[in-house]
Amino acid sequence: MAGIGFVLRKLMKKGDLTSVLTAYFHAVLASSGTWLFTVMALGSFFLVFNNWKPIEDVENFRAIILYNFSFSLELSAPVVLLTTRYLADCLYARKLTEVPSLMLGSLIVLFAIGLPISSAFYFLYATLPLATAWMAVINYLVVSATWLLLVFISATQYYKTVTFSYLVGLIISVFAAVSLGTYYSITGMLLGFNMGLGVIIATLLGAIYAQYPQKYGHLFKFLKYINEYWEVGLIGVMYNLAIWIDKWMMWLSPHGVKLSSGLYIYPNYDMAMFLAYLTIVPGMAMFLLTQETTFFEVYVKFYRDIQEHASLSKIKANHRLMIDTFMLMGRNILLLQMCICISVILLSSEIFSYFGINFIKLGIFRYGVLGATFQVPIIYLGVLLSYFDCRKGVVWIECIFFGTNALFTWITLHMGFSFYGYGFFLSTLVTFIAAAIIAERYVSKLPYHAFITSNPSVRDH
Repeated sequence: MAGIGFVLRKLMKKGDLTSVLTAYFHAVLASSGTWLFTVMALGSFFLVFNNWKPIEDVENFRAIILYNFSFSLELSAPVVLLTTRYLADCLYARKLTEVPSLMLGSLIVLFAIGLPISSAFYFLYATLPLATAWMAVINYLVVSATWLLLVFISATQYYKTVTFSYLVGLIISVFAAVSLGTYYSITGMLLGFNMGLGVIIATLLGAIYAQYPQKYGHLFKFLKYINEYWEVGLIGVMYNLAIWIDKWMMWLSPHGVKLSSGLYIYPNYDMAMFLAYLTIVPGMAMFLLTQETTFFEVYVKFYRDIQEHASLSKIKANHRLMIDTFMLMGRNILLLQMCICISVILLSSEIFSYFGINFIKLGIFRYGVLGATFQVPIIYLGVLLSYFDCRKGVVWIECIFFGTNALFTWITLHMGFSFYGYGFFLSTLVTFIAAAIIAERYVSKLPYHAFITSNPSVRDH
């Protein structure tokens, strides 16, 4: 995301309050646009449809969106992360003519994986009318495409395009879903929701094609990275398993509700955790706008000086600067999230009262906010270790996250409702501590890794 981040930081440096607020607004949508789009759209649909639609229709619609959001992240993660790695190498080598082929090829692979799986799920497992099942499959595909296109747009400087696409897409999605849902029930709601996502995809595609030369070559060249960078795909799989395993376990628990569509949900847990996840948005925006760009400059200086045969004292000085920057960034992000966490928990009763949310979800929400507080620095540490190509370290972090979330959620399921959400919080806390230890050990020996473990000429011999 550093491409957009650098442009937004220049905007913020104008110094006036309007520029700062504008930069943060664009950063929020650039870092969390799809998530915010989904939450705001579902919230709008719930407020409108709850008054004149059968509650079963509303729940089925929301369940389909939730399932597609969940499984599209999981199934698309290996393709998205391998594409990200290949795109980064293309940009570093200035092979811009390969980018359109990469985008088209990765979209084809993404759809080739997702289409048969989503079709089997909605046509064979779920009990939906034929037209509704088709709309559900299309929704899965467009959501998956959004995850992938964000990789390409983030490397450009078109932050206004991202903001414009999400705002217009949200408006179209809400109005179209409400209008079509009036006459065609769930099928119409899904069609309207898909129309909004379609506008987002079309806008992002236009911006990407405007940025890169229109030349096509080998569409699936990036697949050769599977053998060399298989850990990258595994990282995506394990991370998304980690953040969704507690929700899946809750759906299949004795408290889970089976809808007429055949889909399982647990409304109390789902809504509370979705709301809790909103608290990570400021931290993600801050990371994009100030932290990652600052780190990137220090990172480039460290490796550029090594490539230019700098003296040992210069390398050690750069290493010290890298560690100081690493620690300062981590402190800033953790402090921001802790402040947000404390404020939201203290005001949670008022928030629930204002929006008319059932207080039975309050405990889960508070645990979710605590968990989200530590999830942001986990993301931060994972991204920075990925800059150093410390793939095995990140794999370990995500495996710990997945294992602890599954274990603690299973334990708290047997402890009773008052402990629901506590497993997720404990998991993020343990994972954060493990990630901090892994990062500290790797970064403290960064010159050694730069010259030895990350040096292809040394590894090959």
